[in-house]
Order: sequence, then structure tokens, then C-alpha cells
Amino acid sequence: MRMRTIFLIGILLLGISGTHRLVGQSSRSTQTLSYQAFKQQCVNFRTLNNSQIWIVYFWASWNSTSLYDFEQLKRMASLYSAYPIRFIGISEDKNAARWEQMFQEFQLPGDQVLLSESAQINDIKRAFQYKRLPGYFVVANLGDIYQVTSLEGLNKLLSQKLHELSPVGGPPTIPVVNPAPNPGVPVVQPQPSPQKKQGWVTHTVKPGETLYRLFVSYGVPVDQIKKINKLKNNNIIVGQVLKIRKIE
Repeated sequence: MRMRTIFLIGILLLGISGTHRLVGQSSRSTQTLSYQAFKQQCVNFRTLNNSQIWIVYFWASWNSTSLYDFEQLKRMASLYSAYPIRFIGISEDKNAARWEQMFQEFQLPGDQVLLSESAQINDIKRAFQYKRLPGYFVVANLGDIYQVTSLEGLNKLLSQKLHELSPVGGPPTIPVVNPAPNPGVPVVQPQPSPQKKQGWVTHTVKPGETLYRLFVSYGVPVDQIKKINKLKNNNIIVGQVLKIRKIE
């Protein structure tokens, strides 16, 4: 796990006045947060007095690795839903409608921030210094930022920082995540057994599903699913039976 620390308050602009009370977030949310509101809350992070931790993750609708990590990220948010942890997703998608559709469809944890202007993107990049997607960061202590390179590293660091919190009543009891055989790695619930038909793994389309959703579930690229089923575009309909891959 690679880790570095930056003092968040000293990097984000300090010209914002006023206060913004932070509230707990549910593990699954469809709430959007404006860039200005997010920046103001960053500046006010010190007022929490080390009683809350933020998980900030960078993603984009066009980034396949981001989509693949969503299920594990959601499981982690669910495991820690009773703890003073806040999840915030940040994206610089140019297609706002597509961005909103994706975070609602995948039920991403926490608030979602869309960076729509170059100045906003540069501001956040100066603070978090992320260079590739997906990017995972823990904001703890009195505004220190810790970067990790994997969800496994995120879970380990999160457990450590939870022990360092100073809430009323002392540090919280930390849940055990996947105790065996590889502690610390969030476990993705197995997909329902796919249908087997004429030598193919098939899938019957359900309401709200997309080709991206099938990619996340089965690990088969969207272009390959389209080619197998001779689809001319990304449109699929409820009840449609799609071939996913040959049965080995």
C-alpha cells in the first residue's frame, strides 16, 4: 500500500466563508453534491475534531476499472454503514446525464460530485493529486489525505484510522471483513447461477439493466456482448435473452 499525507485545509482555497454542518450518509445514496458545497465541507473538515472519516473515490462512466470496482466498494460501504464514515464519489464526466444515470443505476455509496469546469478539476487534482482512475483516498485526522492503490489497501487503512478516531465513548469496534482466507479484502457476493442454454451462458434482461451492468456482473466486455448478439447499439430491452459467453 502506497500512502502519502497532505494537509487538505492548506491546499483547497480558503476564501470560502460560512459553515456547513456535516451529516451522516447512508451506505447507498442518490444525492448529488455541488463542487462549491464539497469544497466548503473540505475546508470545514477540521471542525469535526477527528470524529469522522471520509472515503473519497474518483471514477468515470467511461472507465471500465471504475465500474468493475463498484460492487466491492458498495459492499465495503455496507459493512461500515454503522460507523462515522462518509463516502464521496467524484467524477469529471463531460456527459452529465450519463454520469447521473450511472451513479443512480449502480447505487453508488455516499454523495456524488461532478466536476464540470477545468478550474474545478484543477482545484481537486491539486488537493488529491490523483493521476489515474479509479483513485481511492482516506481523509482523516484533522484533514490529512492518505492515498491507496487498491480496495484491499483502502480497507486496511480504514480499519487503522477508525481506531484513531476520538468519538464520545472511545474508538468504535471495528468489523471483521472477510476473516479467511485473505483478511481485509472485501468480498463480492456471487452472482446468481446463470442460465445454461445450447452451450451458452445467457442472461435475461431485467428492468434498469444495461450492457455496462452485464459487464460488471460477468466480466465480459460490452463490445463482445454486442458482437455475440449482433447488437447495433447499446440498447437492450426487458425480457431480452442475451448470450454472454460459451459454456466451458
